[in-house]
Amino acid sequence: MPTNSSIKSAADFKGKTLGITGTGSSTDFELQYLADKAGLKPSDFTRLPVGAGQTFIASLQHGQIDGGITSQPTIQTLLSSGQAKVLMDLQSLSETTKAFGSAWPSTCVYMRTDYVKSHKDAVQKLVNSMVWTLKWMNTHSSAQIAAKLPSSYVPGGNMDQYVKAWDSTRTFYSTTGLMPAAGPKTMLKFLTAFTPDLASKHINLNATFTNQFVARADKLTAPAAK
Repeated sequence: MPTNSSIKSAADFKGKTLGITGTGSSTDFELQYLADKAGLKPSDFTRLPVGAGQTFIASLQHGQIDGGITSQPTIQTLLSSGQAKVLMDLQSLSETTKAFGSAWPSTCVYMRTDYVKSHKDAVQKLVNSMVWTLKWMNTHSSAQIAAKLPSSYVPGGNMDQYVKAWDSTRTFYSTTGLMPAAGPKTMLKFLTAFTPDLASKHINLNATFTNQFVARADKLTAPAAK
């Protein structure tokens, strides 16, 4: 939120325009759920898709949004420049659990079941790369992680600021790649909160995800990092 924002809690979202990365995105769901917990309906405020990075920052600077929900390094850029403050910190596992009841498996791979079944080798290679990357990240510092990424990812070329952004979100990333045990149930709770029709549906949560590719990747030896 802007440093001078009158928004003090989710209850103050009413009548405001809040930025999200995209309609139907995880940030959209999170914002709706936080508002629902505060007793508001999605129609009580406006959710404006503004992306992340410079597009989010520009929307805030030009008054198109009264605040919003975004990710790093956008957060650190706004905090370091004094343009914004954090109303609710969802960057760590502990704070996410406090707000939502468990880990929030938002940044993950979504694929059609028929595609997964017909392209198992390709899917396995993708999962291998992700699991091995997560394991590498877990054994290296934020500075080492930042150094592996393209320089274009560093806001304004400020590496110190970028490393701080990584420090803030280290526990945001899984160390195994496995679906958190309570994750599917938490996601269903979220969706049911603002999709009433879903409450009456029977959903087999075990059929909505699989850990089999992650389990295989865990048994394979990752290539040495360059």
